Amino acid sequence: MMKMKHLWLMGALSMAPVVASAQDEAKEAAAKEGEKTEAKAEVPANDGHNYLLDYFKVGESVEAFIGVVVPPNEINKYMSKVQEAAVKDPEWHREYAASNPPGRPLPYHEKLGLSKDDYEQYIKLWGERQFKAMAKVFIEVQDKGEDKWAVRVSGAGMPISLLRYFPKKNELQSPNGVLTRLKDIDADKESILGAWAGQEWKYEGDDGYIMSKENFAIGKKADGKHGYLIYRLQQSVSGGEFLGDDSIVIRFPLTK
Repeated sequence: MMKMKHLWLMGALSMAPVVASAQDEAKEAAAKEGEKTEAKAEVPANDGHNYLLDYFKVGESVEAFIGVVVPPNEINKYMSKVQEAAVKDPEWHREYAASNPPGRPLPYHEKLGLSKDDYEQYIKLWGERQFKAMAKVFIEVQDKGEDKWAVRVSGAGMPISLLRYFPKKNELQSPNGVLTRLKDIDADKESILGAWAGQEWKYEGDDGYIMSKENFAIGKKADGKHGYLIYRLQQSVSGGEFLGDDSIVIRFPLTK
C-alpha cells in the first residue's frame, strides 16, 4: 500500500493528533497533526440505499488519482515559527490545539509565535492549498449479486478492492471485520480537503494479537466536479508495538 505519510491529514497550525476516523475526537498526545471533519447530528437510518451508485455507474471504469492536499511551500516558514513557540510552551499549545477543531487553522493567538501580519499571510497561503496527484488509478463499481458490491481500484489503491459493500445492511466487510456506518461527513472549506460531504464506515477490533482500526469514506466536493474515496488502516500489536498507519486518498471526477 502506498503510504501517504498523513500529508492528507495535516492541518497546519494545529498540534492536534492524527485521529482514527473523520469523526473521532483528538485523543492521542500532541505531536502529530490531524483532520477531523464536521459530523451531522446522528447516524442516518438504514434505508437500504446504495451510496456507491450516487458516485459511479455500474461497470464503468473511471480514471482517478491518489494524492495529497498541500499548501504552498512558503507556508513552512510560518510553521517553523509555530513549532519553535510550541517547544517553549508545549502544554499551552497542546491545550489550545485540543480546544479547537483539528485539520484547520487555529484562531490567532500571540502564543502561536506569529505576528498578526504573519498569521494573515499564513491564512492566505492555507487558502491556496491544492491536490497533488501522485499515482493514477482506475475505479470500477461491480455488482456481485445478492446485495454484495465491490469497488475495484487498480494499482496502489488495490487494498480497497478487498472490501465488500452490503447496502441493505448499510455496512462493509473487510478481511479484518465489519465496518459499520458513522455519522455523515460535512466538512467546511477550511478543512484540509476543503468543503465536502459524504458517508463513512469504520471497523475497530482486537483479536487478542492485533488491534485494528479501518475506515472507508466516500463523498463529493462542494464544487460538484470531484469526489473523494478515502481508505485508512491502522494496526498495532495488542497492548504494545505500533505496526502501521496507511492512508489512501483518491480524487475522482463526478460523472453522475
